[in-house]
Amino acid sequence: MVCRVFRAKGRCFLKIAMTTLNIQIDKTVKTEAQKVLDEIGLSMSGAINVYLMQIVKSRAIPFHLAADPEVLEPTPALATMVAKTKSDIRQNRNLSPPLGKNELQARLKGLRK
Repeated sequence: MVCRVFRAKGRCFLKIAMTTLNIQIDKTVKTEAQKVLDEIGLSMSGAINVYLMQIVKSRAIPFHLAADPEVLEPTPALATMVAKTKSDIRQNRNLSPPLGKNELQARLKGLRK
């Protein structure tokens, strides 16, 4: 961010170098977003600035992106199985030798039923 301090009429001002960003967005999304932003007292430009500053600060998109969230978020049953498996590994229990590709695929098909 480029900033300059200048004086005018005996006062100091901070001038930030700004640029324009033109984007295309679905009209309905824009309208609905504007309603939400109006409720919280933030302009569309201000919201986009906050979003972009957060990307710069965190060096990441500030929310989780996924093509299929269910693939990335374990079900409660799966989370329980993972916890039990981790416990078994720590206690050296219920361990079996590595499975071959065909055997693994057969077991996975059995879990999907």
